[in-house]
Amino acid sequence: MNSEIEIIDAFVDGERVDSAAIKRALSHPEGRAYLVDAWLLREAMQEDRARTSSVATPWVRSAKPVQRWLIAAGVAAGLLGGYATGRITGHGTQLPAAPPTTTAVAQPGPAFPVPAATRVIQLEFHTPNATGGN
Repeated sequence: MNSEIEIIDAFVDGERVDSAAIKRALSHPEGRAYLVDAWLLREAMQEDRARTSSVATPWVRSAKPVQRWLIAAGVAAGLLGGYATGRITGHGTQLPAAPPTTTAVAQPGPAFPVPAATRVIQLEFHTPNATGGN
């Protein structure tokens, strides 16, 4: 029966088989039951493969490598051109800075004794001059 199962497997897989051998294999009820089971299993596998291939379609390269390099070069040229234009024309477009404002914040009482300050740093803000530069 083992060789008859192999004949049925080959038949289900679409391989060429001897007609007398397949008739002998299908003359037994076990052979007919195995043919039905193998056929249903093959059909289920094909449906599963079709479902997963439609869901998880891999990315397909449609553009030729030369076209992809041209697209990448165009994007890079656009980015560099935009950067250069911003550097050239960007100095005069800054808004004037508003003078800084000071806000008094009430300090809560210390939870533990804080030592006295050893240094005081005073910050002075200057408005930017009209000639530019840093």
